[in-house]
Order: sequence, then structure tokens, then C-alpha cells
Amino acid sequence: MMEGHKTKHGVIYTGDCLDVMKKIPDESVDSIVTDPPAGISFQNYEWDSDRGGRDKWISWMREVATECYRALKPGAHALVWSLPRTSHWTAMAWENAGFRVRDKISHIYGTGTPKGVYIHKEIKRIYKQSTSKWEGWATGLKPAREDWLLLRKPISEKSIARNVVKYGTGAINIDKCRVPLNGEAPPSGSAKRVFYRNAYCKNSRYGRNMITPEAGRYPSNVILDGSKDVTSLFPITKSGSNCTRRKPGTFMKNGGIGKPGDVQITYGDAGSASRVFMHIARHDDSVVYCPKPTAKERDLGIRRDDNETSEEKNIHGTVKPIKLIRYLCRLITPPGGIVLDPFIGTGTTAMSCIYEGLKYIGIEIDAEYSEIAKKRISHALETIEEETTQTDIFEDSW
Repeated sequence: MMEGHKTKHGVIYTGDCLDVMKKIPDESVDSIVTDPPAGISFQNYEWDSDRGGRDKWISWMREVATECYRALKPGAHALVWSLPRTSHWTAMAWENAGFRVRDKISHIYGTGTPKGVYIHKEIKRIYKQSTSKWEGWATGLKPAREDWLLLRKPISEKSIARNVVKYGTGAINIDKCRVPLNGEAPPSGSAKRVFYRNAYCKNSRYGRNMITPEAGRYPSNVILDGSKDVTSLFPITKSGSNCTRRKPGTFMKNGGIGKPGDVQITYGDAGSASRVFMHIARHDDSVVYCPKPTAKERDLGIRRDDNETSEEKNIHGTVKPIKLIRYLCRLITPPGGIVLDPFIGTGTTAMSCIYEGLKYIGIEIDAEYSEIAKKRISHALETIEEETTQTDIFEDSW
């Protein structure tokens, strides 16, 4: 029996994911949400080394992706974090393992710190003389984007619908991940006029006025952090107008042609163009944070309220915000499904699954990170203890 830290929602294993995943049964996992190394030796961490160069790193990541592929049900999705400068390494590795790249979600944020070096300062340091020729030139851009590759294991049935019925996988959860309208009336989409024998096509997919559901706008492959630094970059736009139509020949909500007395109300909307994108931002004590969690969020369950003098803290250098990971888990995981994270770090994916009513399997090679993850998971369980009645879903043979 493989040892792990079990709760009624899932399990965390400490060890090399290539070894641990071999114990997971074939086609037993519903989704993958993971933040793997990028191969750039971030802060000189050994776990983020390039393993001898691009080809060797891709070969190693392909091994990981191959085990993930085996464990996933047919049609199941994976969301895999990648850094823009090495995202092609990550994509190639997972594609070589058999996954199909479906999309790439870009997380745009305004809290990045420029890391480029100004050349004229380096020239002065090296040659001990000033130069104006290269003033203003530096070695890099300010980071403002991280990517999540949306991958899918090929379906095994004749259609997506048949695959969903058989395995519960193959589709993504659009309605539960819509962009909130924030109190505005649901705007109407523009309806294209299609003519057939001088009449509107009643059965045409364009033969009605598309109105945004009250649940919100259709989610896109761009997520914003909600900060002013980002939203201020978008122009003010206006679409449609508020009106009530009562004449025959107008597109009606039911898809047919209007009759005398029929009413079709349409709404326009205006504001920053950023309103059409999901904003993953959270307000806590007047502080907006995302993608970098505050120390308070990072240390949930570690620095206890009854021991404010404790110096314990989350030492992981790349902790992701809970709200973002919750959204990603919800997007691709069927209700009550199991999420696998082979690089779970200090447990953000597990916490997100607990809050979303999902199950998790997490693997972390660093024992110290695993201990932190256990404390953060315990905190998440305490916050929902009275709301859940789920039982242990893991077989002892795992």
C-alpha cells in the first residue's frame, strides 16, 4: 500500500511523481491542473533546472505527461502552467505524450517586476566610463503574462457527446465559469439577417437575437487580474443599444419572425473593453492580489491566529492564487471529479478542490513543501467542515 496524507477529499503523496503515478489506476482521473517547473533554474532551485538542456528537459517532461495521459479518462482535459519563454518546451512534451493542444489561456497581470538590466549601467561598471549611446536600452521586458496550456486526451467514443455520457469527460464547464455581468443588464448580441425567398430563415442559427444569459458572458482564453494597471490599457467601448421592437419581421427571442404585438427587448452595454474577460482578483483588507497571493493567503494554516509570534511561513517561491486555481479546476473537471496535480507544491490545487467540492491527488517531491501543504489543506477542511459530508474515495491499494 502506498503511503500518503489522506483526507476525505483526497491524498497528498511525497515522492517523485514518475514513481508515484505508476500506482494510479489507468483511466481513473477526471482532469489535471498543475504548475510544473519551467526549466529556468528559478531562484537557483534544483527542481527547476533544465536537466541538461532543452531536449533533455522535454524528454523528462514527456515521461511525466505520459503517466498523466495513462491515468486520465478518455477525453479528459489538462491545464498545464507554462512560462512564455519556455512554453514551447512544455507544449512539445505534452503533445509528444499524446495530448492534443486545444487552446492556451493567458493570465494577464500588472504586478510583474522588470528584471532587465540597463546596458549603459553595465558598460559603466565594466569599462569605468559613462556612455549615452545605450541609455534606455535593457535586457528584457516586464513580465505580465503566464500561460496555461489547455490540453485534452483524445476521446475514445464516436463523438464528444457519447464520450461525456460514458466517462463524464470531454467538455468544459462554460456556464459555471462565465464572466460576471456585475449588475448590468444582459447585453444582446447582434443577429445577422439571413434571407431566403425574401423571408428570414426561421431555422437559421442566425435567425434570432442572441442575448447574453444572466449568468454572464461566455468565458474566453484571456484572464485578467482586475488591477487598474491592466484594465486601464483597454479602451472604452459600446455595443448595441437599449430598445423595444414591436413590428413584424423582427428577429424574436424564440428564433421565429415577429408578429404584430410581439415584443423583443434588447440591451446594449458600454465600458472598458476589459469587461468581456474574466477578472481573477480578490479583495481582502482593501488589497487586491492576483497573481501573487499575499503573505496572508500563502500562510493559511501555517501561521496560526493564536500564535502570531510564530515565524513559520510558506517558503515556496511560485505559489499560485487560490481563486485562479479554483476557476481552472471548475472549468475542466466534471462535478465531484478527481483532479491530479503531479507538482502540487504547497497544496493550492488541493485547497481549491476542497472549496469546489472536488477530489484531488497531489504529488510533491520536496518533503518540506509537503508538510506545508498538509497544514494548508487542514485549514481548508476546517473552513468547510460543517458543509461537507463526503467520504473517503481512495482505495487502500493506491
